[in-house]
Amino acid sequence: MKVKVTSLMLATLMACTLIQPTQAVQPQVTESVVEQVGGVDELLQVVSAEATAARQAAENIQHPQGIGLYLDSVALLNVQREWHNGECYVAVDSFLAAAQPQAVVTQVEGGISISASNGTETLEMSVYDGASYVEANGRYLYLSQGVVNLNGHLAIPVNTMAKILNLNQVWDEETGYIRLYTQQGQAYITPGSVYYNTDDYYWLSRIIYAESGNQPLAGKIAVGNVVMNRVASYKFPNTVKSVIFQTNQFSPAASGSIYRDPNWDSQVAAKLVLDGAVVLDNALFFNVAGLNSYASRNRAYVATIGAHAFYA
Repeated sequence: MKVKVTSLMLATLMACTLIQPTQAVQPQVTESVVEQVGGVDELLQVVSAEATAARQAAENIQHPQGIGLYLDSVALLNVQREWHNGECYVAVDSFLAAAQPQAVVTQVEGGISISASNGTETLEMSVYDGASYVEANGRYLYLSQGVVNLNGHLAIPVNTMAKILNLNQVWDEETGYIRLYTQQGQAYITPGSVYYNTDDYYWLSRIIYAESGNQPLAGKIAVGNVVMNRVASYKFPNTVKSVIFQTNQFSPAASGSIYRDPNWDSQVAAKLVLDGAVVLDNALFFNVAGLNSYASRNRAYVATIGAHAFYA
């Protein structure tokens, strides 16, 4: 089948109304700017390309930093943004001003706190300059590059902001724009009191404290990753508690130090891990760095973080 394209938008493919029984009204054809003969697939490609060009021309928007950012098809031109090592960061205050104008942003020592409500749900959020995570409704969300300061405004990755506000994020491959859409129902991130499994949190926070209570946050997360990687592996038990108490695996389970109350940083690390924080996605073993052990002799070395060496 051959089709002839004789107008920029196929004469807009106007619907013909008021058609007389014996006389069809022909659509008005504008002067052609594209003359092409091809199959149906080629026709669709031409129309799609013309539609995209028309849309971009109609927008004619200068996006800050060249990063197109939209919420429900509205360009967020007043939101500060920046590419940071491959991640799009947005300033929390200006993003909330656009997306949640009812939100109250308060300056606190070292950061900002946010309160918002839609009448039925609430959001309580804290962001601190240089922190490795952001807290929202009792959830702890890991930021691999941390909180960034954009000309005096604290910024976090747009995908983290979308998660907190329960927005659907789509990468528009045609334009390179980031498009966010409001989802029906839940307005804010599910509270930690509901999201975190109580038993998993209890044991994970304690093994992190017993094994790495004096280690940096990344080292604590890595220990948590070892536990969760084992849970996910068919070679080990499938719950946090059963992994920890597997015979001859974690010494704190045998010594009893597993029962000590964890410090604050270990509690945070456990929540970060349960919320998806990963620094080592394949580590299954660890020990004191330099120790001659089963893992050091028989398993593939992954990394050393703080005082611990990790193995796959």
